This record gives sequence, structure tokens and C-alpha cells, in this order.
Amino acid sequence: MIKRDIFLNKFLNSKLNIIILLVGVLIYNFERNRILNTPKWLTILLILLTFSTILIFLFFRYRKFKEYYKSRLKDKFYVSGFVLGILIFTLICQSFFWIPLNYYIKFKSKNNEQMEFRSEITNVFTTGYNRIDYSFKREIYSAYLDLTLYDKKELTDKYYLLIKAKKSIFGIYYVNSFEIINK
Repeated sequence: MIKRDIFLNKFLNSKLNIIILLVGVLIYNFERNRILNTPKWLTILLILLTFSTILIFLFFRYRKFKEYYKSRLKDKFYVSGFVLGILIFTLICQSFFWIPLNYYIKFKSKNNEQMEFRSEITNVFTTGYNRIDYSFKREIYSAYLDLTLYDKKELTDKYYLLIKAKKSIFGIYYVNSFEIINK
């Protein structure tokens, strides 16, 4: 009799695990808007670290349940779902590597001098949520702000986004506040 691997079913059926995943993603999304100018190599490194961690975990699961996976991996639909699951799980789980790094970035920026940057507002979204896209050091970022006092078209034409931030490690900036100001 082939021993089945039911770890993933148990993991996904556990409400506690789903809550932990959702809280992690929410914390990551909240802090992500406060981190600017992250080097591409750091992003790639964290994605590779997450991906390789998941592959190492799967390797040990495969070794433990070899016969089960040999039979399952013959099904092309299962393989495509398996690969898609790995990619999606990599994107979700990378937030767990970003969270401590973001707090470290925040910690390292505390003693540095606060700087102000005037950024061009490139786009405004007000359907469902208020989001401003802005340019910072030739990259486009987003900020979620209260825009009830502003006209959408006027924001891009008559206003700048004032960013108050402190420099941290690797040339990364930690944002303390956003403010909409006249041009």
C-alpha cells in the first residue's frame, strides 16, 4: 500500500495556518508601502531564498513519500497544478522573509537624518480605495492616502507628494510620512 502525503491537505485545512498566512501577507503589504528604493538584487535574492526553501522542503517530502509522488507525477494536470502551487506559495511566503528585513530597515534608519523628497504624482485611483502612484528615483511606487479633499484630475496637475523618509541600509529609504502639497 502506497503511503499518502496529506501534509498539504492538513496545512490548508487548518484555520490557524490560513490566519497566520493572511496576517503575514497583511503585515508585509502594510510595511511594503514604507520601503522605497529596494535594490533589484535584494528582491531577487529573497525570491530565490523563498523558492529554494520550498524546493528543499518538497525534496524531503518526496524522499519520505517517494512511491506516492512517483504515481502522482505521471499525471500532467497534477504536475501543472503542483508547479503553479509552488510559484504561488513562493510569492505568498516571501512576505515572511520580507517582514523581518523591513523591520531591520526601519531599525537601521532610526538614527539617520530625515530627508524630504517632492515626488511627481503619476496616477490616481479612487475606485474602492484611494491610491496614488508616484515617481521616486525613477521608479513608480504606490501610497494609500485619504483623497476625499482632492479632485482626481487636479492631483496629477497641481500637487506633489511630499515624502519624509530616512535612509537605511543598501540605499533603501524608510518612509515616515506622506503629504500632498501644492506645486
